Amino acid sequence: CDVVGLKEVFDKLNDSVFNDHKVNITSYISTSSLSFNLWKRTLKGFDIRLPNIEQEKCFRQSVRGGRCYKSKSGFVSKQYEAYKKDEAKFEDIDDYIIDADVVSLYPAAMTQFEFPVGECLKSDGGEMKGKIGIWKIKYTTNKRLAHAILGRRDMKLKKLIWDLTDSEGWYTSVEIEDALQNGYQVEILEGFYWKETKPVFKEYIEELFKKKGELAKQGKKGGVEYLLSK
Repeated sequence: CDVVGLKEVFDKLNDSVFNDHKVNITSYISTSSLSFNLWKRTLKGFDIRLPNIEQEKCFRQSVRGGRCYKSKSGFVSKQYEAYKKDEAKFEDIDDYIIDADVVSLYPAAMTQFEFPVGECLKSDGGEMKGKIGIWKIKYTTNKRLAHAILGRRDMKLKKLIWDLTDSEGWYTSVEIEDALQNGYQVEILEGFYWKETKPVFKEYIEELFKKKGELAKQGKKGGVEYLLSK
């Protein structure tokens, strides 16, 4: 029964993907591989090039993952004990901390913004303004800020730190512009940049958003097709 049930699930998923994209999921090792290769089929007219070894080495140093770090070491509401004793209602609590998250942040950004295409050019420093790229910079932080704009890697501690220590490293032009707008002083040392940008993810992600919305309206939210679209 386990095998028969698995076959039924597989057939439903494979039929759904084949009906939409005319491919068999057994051609791919994972759903990530499937999604990546389906995206590549939408790239007609886009000149996307892989980085060479020199570029890849520098680009990797600008990757820091999701920004998630604590701003408080601990918090206990002054109304906590009263709530436990039923002396305060939950809706009346005004001493609390907010834990916020942004829904679909990455796909929304990938849809709304353009990304570099074409030839990647090298720069030996100078002016970055108006260029989208990845740069090695030396920076002085704005010590009046409560939170750092740029994270730095501490090689001795072997970890990523978000603080207001002056430092240097590889950053994207988007991060650098954010830092400049918040009072950082930046010196461009070297980098790579592109002259052209295109909405390389827009069509593909909007198609998946539409598919997800249609499935939700059909009462299939949480199903296999819905989760795959998500």
